[in-house]
Amino acid sequence: MSEEEILEKLLDFSESLTMGTFVLDFLRTVAWWLVLGMAWIIDALENIADTIFRVAYLFR
Repeated sequence: MSEEEILEKLLDFSESLTMGTFVLDFLRTVAWWLVLGMAWIIDALENIADTIFRVAYLFR
């Protein structure tokens, strides 16, 4: 790509592209930690539900 094409693409997507700032990077990191925490909780709940269903199946 030539420099003109790159500049054209950057201008086309200028509404979506922003300069990174300390605050935005920090918030993005915190949000990612929240997502990872929720995924861990859901995995734990799945394991608990599997255990309950296995125990219930034994008593059939």
